[in-house]
Amino acid sequence: MNRHLEQVFSWLFKSRLIIWIVFLLALLPLLSMAQSASHNLFLLSYMSAYNDNSLTQLAERIDTSATNRPNDSVLNRIAGMILFRFGDFKGAQEHLLWANRIDPSNRVSIYWLGQAYERIGDYGNAMQTMYRWGDEEYFPVGFSELTDQRKLSLSDGLLSSQISAYAHDRVAEEVYVLEPDLARKHFELAIQKKPSEVRFLLEPAWFYYGQGDFIVAEEFGKRATTLIPTSPWPYLFLGTLNRGTGNIEQAINNYVLAIQLSDKESAKTSAYLALADVYSEQNNYNKALELLTAVQQEGNDLFTIHLRKAALFAKSDQCIASRNEVRLAQQLIVSESDAVVFDTYFSQVNDSCP
Repeated sequence: MNRHLEQVFSWLFKSRLIIWIVFLLALLPLLSMAQSASHNLFLLSYMSAYNDNSLTQLAERIDTSATNRPNDSVLNRIAGMILFRFGDFKGAQEHLLWANRIDPSNRVSIYWLGQAYERIGDYGNAMQTMYRWGDEEYFPVGFSELTDQRKLSLSDGLLSSQISAYAHDRVAEEVYVLEPDLARKHFELAIQKKPSEVRFLLEPAWFYYGQGDFIVAEEFGKRATTLIPTSPWPYLFLGTLNRGTGNIEQAINNYVLAIQLSDKESAKTSAYLALADVYSEQNNYNKALELLTAVQQEGNDLFTIHLRKAALFAKSDQCIASRNEVRLAQQLIVSESDAVVFDTYFSQVNDSCP
């Protein structure tokens, strides 16, 4: 008896029938939500005609049946998912769009419709659909591969579309070189969608800073301090901007404000380290060491602090203290990126303390 069962299961796996059985069983909960049980009978009837060469035929028959029943959201949803699986993304998009029009709140239809739009290169609808689905971090990879003309045309149309703040920021970065004013509009829309999230307030600030447009970068940074006055991150940005433009006194003021506003370890540590760097650059090693020691006592990011102290001691010709900090940092290496950072500082220390 056991031998016969083994032969049956062996045949099922070899013929791939078991894959379709599992697939259809997984779909049965969806089918149970339909108004009738006809969908179950519909799909199972195809299994009776199954053979090794009929996988494509199965998809074609489901496609045809769904086309003939355009008001059946469940059937069109299933047809779209199956056609997507077979690589017919245009056919999948058409069925899923029908399913979505009939039942616009069904998240399964929305998700696969967004995926189908992306596969056929309709990135505008893909971004809108995935935003409806709830993916705030979605942006199609293929967008950057579009021609300049197509990219500008699509970006202009997206100004009046419902896409995520994240997508607006990515679009802005893509079109900045082609059309700076269009990029600015997308950055503004991202802020309108997320006016209380510092990430989106500072995204354009850092971007324009990287482009060397310090005036616009400062404009966005100062706006962030107005919209979220209790956040330390805008002041950290402004301090960095001030350092880059040579306004050291204002940089120090902004870093001090960031420290005073910091209630999270990451922001406070970043502010202390940045302020210590400013004093180190001004050859005020005692003040820089005081700041590094203060943040070290809080136990935050000790690896970075030991390396900064090593560099500071090396600059002030305190080589024994510098090598001791290097050893302490080496003991805290936990990743390859840490090792790369360590090697960089180690080289700098060796140059000053051979």
